[in-house]
Amino acid sequence: MICKYFLLYLFFTSSGLTCSTNSQLTAKKVKQKDSDFEGYIILDVKTFTNVDSNGTPQESIRRHDSILLSAHRKMYIKNNCLIDIVGNINLNDGVYIKTDTLSYDFYDLLKQKYVLFEKLSTDAKIIKRGSMAEGGSFSNSPQFDPTKDIVDSTWKLTDTTINGKRHGVINFILTDITDSLDREFAKRSKYWVDHETKNFPIQLSFMLSKKVNGSFVYKMQNPFPDGKTVMITSFDFQPAKLPDTLTRIFERWTRIARE
Repeated sequence: MICKYFLLYLFFTSSGLTCSTNSQLTAKKVKQKDSDFEGYIILDVKTFTNVDSNGTPQESIRRHDSILLSAHRKMYIKNNCLIDIVGNINLNDGVYIKTDTLSYDFYDLLKQKYVLFEKLSTDAKIIKRGSMAEGGSFSNSPQFDPTKDIVDSTWKLTDTTINGKRHGVINFILTDITDSLDREFAKRSKYWVDHETKNFPIQLSFMLSKKVNGSFVYKMQNPFPDGKTVMITSFDFQPAKLPDTLTRIFERWTRIARE
């Protein structure tokens, strides 16, 4: 029963998190209200081949094997909308060659709509558009949530302090789990929440966020079906005043998404 809770690979591939790309846009850090998030979200995904007896990762996947099982890229957020630059990794005999940009994906997180554009410009051609609930990418629909089958009695939240901020770590209770494989899955599964950031428009689990008073579920560790390999996915939000050129793109693309 526990095994199906943590098939993160399915979530990983259906949520637009599998490719890496970078942008040279820069901005100054700014203070802002929690209800008006603006800045960068650093998406980071790492895969580990070994964990200790407590489920803590010990060894990351190395060499070319890590390319398809990792990601590190910058996304942009403003006024409940998100821009994600999607790329395709090119390999030759398992060796990384380059990453080609496939599209510039715009998400209206409030209306749960998406539009894919061919370039990062106010006059960009539309490649595709639709509802986020149809494809799952960053969707808040319960059907795509990685914790949708988790019963409340099987997890516990422990509060802690990280870099001076109130955080929580969600672990899974092993008491009633008799199957050895299920116990290993549960032991290797964790979620982290930021209690000071409330109602963030993008979450790694919207369902868990609602259960912890709207706190930001920003990091998760889940095992692969082999019960040994684990993947850690995190969102690092960095408040910033975005450049005027990017702000104009957000304004234009928001109108297009809501037409």
